[in-house]
Parts: sequence; structure tokens; C-alpha cells
Amino acid sequence: MNRLTIELTGKVLNSNFDRYKSDLIEQIRSADVPLRSDADFDAAAERVKFFKRAEKALVDAKQSALDQAGDIQDLFAAIDDISRETRNVRLALERQIKSRRTSVREELIDDGLSKIVDSLARHPDEFQNLARPQVLNRSRFLDTIKGKTITGAVFAIDALVRTIQSEIALAKGQYDDNLKSLEQLRPEEMLLFQDRSSLLGLEPDRFKAIMTTRLDELEKQRIRSIDSSTLSTDTGNRAAHSDTENRSGFPETSSEGIESGPAESGAPMSVQAEGHRFRLVATFRTHRARAEELKANLQSTLANLVNDYTLELQDFEG
Repeated sequence: MNRLTIELTGKVLNSNFDRYKSDLIEQIRSADVPLRSDADFDAAAERVKFFKRAEKALVDAKQSALDQAGDIQDLFAAIDDISRETRNVRLALERQIKSRRTSVREELIDDGLSKIVDSLARHPDEFQNLARPQVLNRSRFLDTIKGKTITGAVFAIDALVRTIQSEIALAKGQYDDNLKSLEQLRPEEMLLFQDRSSLLGLEPDRFKAIMTTRLDELEKQRIRSIDSSTLSTDTGNRAAHSDTENRSGFPETSSEGIESGPAESGAPMSVQAEGHRFRLVATFRTHRARAEELKANLQSTLANLVNDYTLELQDFEG
């Protein structure tokens, strides 16, 4: 386009405004172009600058005409009209650039997240549920492309996808190690790990520390229960044996049939056998009671430990 000039001496002596107007209208009509590549965005940005300069040139030309002459309404009205149209096109183009740039970036991010979802889909559902909140983080992608051109954003997202895929592989290895450790536990020990879904996502060192602490506490509880049951059983055995001896009239005999004291002289064999039977029944009942008591103590201990460690994990995650 030519430079806009207007000279007045009470009348328009020299002006190329009509030609300038035609050229500017042509530029306005060609401003609406699709925005796909960096080159498209750069060209659109240059048009914005051009229209801004055109607006200023029209304002300056009008002021120059005012300085040279009085009231030339037709010229001024035409300048105002084309100036408004230029401004409207510029503003619309600026909005289109901003909107389309945002859309392109969102499309790139969606494509990157889709690749991560495909990578996760190759693994078990339990692992997917653990990993999804960490790896499907949209803000991480936004930070990666912040301040970059479209081309730069494409390369940045591709690199981030590869990084996250490596993180998934590492996390899956840790998950497998933790799962293997849990599967080696005895059934009664597994009761301590009803929060396994949360534990499997921990780093190995943290997982092993929690596992060791819980198993150690279970072992301590088991030893305390055995000590308590043994003391109770010994007391019961002494009472049972004493009661049996009183009823049979014979001294106590071990469960293997070896006498712990001499039998009463001259006692019939049938009486001795009956006394031995009483002692065996009493011993059996005592041991059965001890087994039931030990079972109840272990169940209570396991329930308490599960409750304690569930609260502990909730505090840790909070």
C-alpha cells in the first residue's frame, strides 16, 4: 500500500485517499485466514500491527487536513468510517488469534494425555487406579508448554510423554515388588494389610518399613498371648490334676501313663485305670480350653492391629 497523504487549501488539492482506501479494504477482506501453524500465527500478528498503523495514519491524515483547511465533511466522514472498520477487523483478528492459540494448546495437551492413558491401559486395574492421579496431571502439561510457540509446545509435550512413560515403568516395578512381598505373608498376617491398595503405591523403603513394624508388633502380641495362656493353663492343670487325684484316690500320672508317684498299695487295676482315664480327660479339656483362649487372643490382637494401622495410614495420607 502507498503512504496516505492529504493536502488541503480550502478544497482538496491533492489526495490519494481513494486509492489508499481501496488498498486498505482489500487488506481487510484478506485478513480472515485459518490459523494452524506458527507461520499462520506470525502472519496474523503482523496484520494486527499493520492495521494498528493504518488506524494511526488515518487519524494523522485527518488531523493534517484539519490543520490545512476548515470543514471538509465528506472527507472526514469517509476517514472515520474506514478507521472504524479497520479497528473492528483488528480487534476481531486479535480475539481469533488468542482463542485459536488456546485451542491448539488444549488439543496438544489432550493428545499427550491420551498417550499416557494408552500406556496405563497395558497394566492391571489396581495399578492403574494407583498411578492415574500422579501421571494424568493436566497442570504438568500446561507448565511444560507455557511461553512456547506451537512448534515448541509439540516438542515439549512429546518429551514430557516419554518422561511420564518412564515414570510409569518405574512405578510398576515398585508395585510388583511390594505385591510380591504381600503375597508371601501367611493368611493371619494378611489381616494386617487390608489397606493394601494404598500400601502398594508406596516407595519400597517406606513399604518395607511399614510392613516390618506391623509384623513385629504382631509377633510381640503373639508372644504376650502365649505367655498369658501358658500361665493360665499351668494353673488350670494343677487344679485339674488335684481334683482328679482326690476323686480316684491315686497320685497324679503323666499323660503318657508314667506315674508321678507310687500307687496306693493293693489298689485294684480297674481303679488305677479309671484314675488314669480321669487324668487324661482333664488334661485334654485343659489343652482344648487353652487352644480356644489362644485363638480368641490372636483374633482380638489382629483386629486391634488392623484398626491401629488403618488410623496410622489415614494420618500419614492426610
